[in-house]
Amino acid sequence: DSAIIDKETNSVDAYGHVHIQQHTVDAWSQTLHHDGNKKFSTLKGNAKLSSGKMTLNTEELFYDIKNKVSFYLTNGEVIKDSTVITSKKGYFYSKAQEVYFNDSVVIFDPNYHLTSDTLKYNTNTKISTFFGNTIIYNKDSRLYCNNGWYDSQRDVSSFGKNTVVVNPPQRLTGDSLYY
Repeated sequence: DSAIIDKETNSVDAYGHVHIQQHTVDAWSQTLHHDGNKKFSTLKGNAKLSSGKMTLNTEELFYDIKNKVSFYLTNGEVIKDSTVITSKKGYFYSKAQEVYFNDSVVIFDPNYHLTSDTLKYNTNTKISTFFGNTIIYNKDSRLYCNNGWYDSQRDVSSFGKNTVVVNPPQRLTGDSLYY
């Protein structure tokens, strides 16, 4: 565990067990490069960010300290309670407690599974808003749509564009559906 502080450039390079703490946000990694002028950090190697009951895990995490925005561009997962969300890219806005996922998004929840190209997830309300081709399924049914939202706490949802619900032996299709 070591750190090199460069006062001229206002930067820090840290190695080993790196830990950053700011208000309600904690971040860990194996290495860190922090630019104090830009208030921007790059964490590499088992990078982890925790805010409240939400944890984000990835290999490389970028953290804009001033705006409290963190993001990853090469695979990550967010865990909140019993819900796990994975994607290739993700942006976490600490103030709003919202995560925007892009590319190969999958939600694993005890009550349902969801796959989508793009998804916004609020970690407080557990509301998922999805954009693009989306499939949601549980033990009883399967739903296909192009956009919509799902409130997993109230088990209420709204779907738009090319919606198909299959709940054998029933099948329902429509342009929009409140379910």
